[in-house]
Amino acid sequence: MASLELDRWIPAVAVVAAGAAAVAVNARDGNVVFAAVLLAVFAVVGWWSWPGRPGSHLTHAEAQAGAGDDDVIVYWRPG
Repeated sequence: MASLELDRWIPAVAVVAAGAAAVAVNARDGNVVFAAVLLAVFAVVGWWSWPGRPGSHLTHAEAQAGAGDDDVIVYWRPG
């Protein structure tokens, strides 16, 4: 079985937990519209920070193959 990299999930879990708490508190206080806006914002941020998000990611081999002799490869996010 492949090992899980749980440290990659910490930002997504933190965003979901904070979002759920903020939405619950605002919904309880009667701020339903604000709670819906917060839910949408946290959903977008949670999707963006999800480590399995699809997108254009290069592997290390692809980056090396596309780089020239004097190019520097910079990794912004692991994976």
